[in-house]
Amino acid sequence: MVEMNPGFEFKNVSFARHRKQNLIPILENFNLRISSGEFVAIIGPSGCGKTTLLHIAAGLSQPDMGEILYDGKSKHRNLGFVFQEPRLFPWASARKNIEWGLRAQNVSSLISNKISSELLKDVGLYDWANSYPHQLSIGMQKRVALARALAIESEFLFLDEPFSALDYQTRILMQRFLLSLHQKKQKSILIVTHEIEEALIADRIIVLSSRPARILADIRINLTRPREKFSSQFQKLSIEISYMLEQEVLKIAREEQLWQSALEAEPVWDLKSQINQRIAN
Repeated sequence: MVEMNPGFEFKNVSFARHRKQNLIPILENFNLRISSGEFVAIIGPSGCGKTTLLHIAAGLSQPDMGEILYDGKSKHRNLGFVFQEPRLFPWASARKNIEWGLRAQNVSSLISNKISSELLKDVGLYDWANSYPHQLSIGMQKRVALARALAIESEFLFLDEPFSALDYQTRILMQRFLLSLHQKKQKSILIVTHEIEEALIADRIIVLSSRPARILADIRINLTRPREKFSSQFQKLSIEISYMLEQEVLKIAREEQLWQSALEAEPVWDLKSQINQRIAN
């Protein structure tokens, strides 16, 4: 059971981007509190501000208004961050990339080597330790990036679609590894994903609207682990989240007058009927 201690909080956060002559609001008075030790997934339509939220939380972008509080204070804590793109140093081997943060903190070569070796084994790349990024597939590079974020002990781990470039088999292993990490070390994890099934690994799912992002649903997942993918409860949550996202995407298309052929076509899935059937049962 995760204790609901203070973790970090988005407090009245607003953020906008300039596009040509226009100011595009991404977040407006956004509020969200994530407790220490929580595993939270954020899901929402493309371009709604999920990545922006992570960047603001990590201090990589500054809000126009509002603040981020860590344990009630505005100072950022030690954290790990995994970007959508691997962003590895092209001149450094996989091992050296993982050890970069450790060296910056003056950790000895002996300890750095031990930590990187353990992480390379954890992400299945020990035999590729001395390979350079251009010698690795995108999926392998993303695993190195995850290992790099984990090399430094931190309370918070932010991940922006970390498994999007992985094949199905590797994704399963990495999801298990991430869940094991959360359970053993009780890190606060905030992960952005487009995959509903992946989001359902978390303890809590935040479903966002189109921009400016607001919270459509804040869902606490009260299912035992390991999760039963084909259980009625799991399927019910999956269908409900799918329906919310589908309605939001259709609303965006109508408002922006895009995807006209798709709007006129028959739905691929009859999600509303499935929800009504489950409510009736």
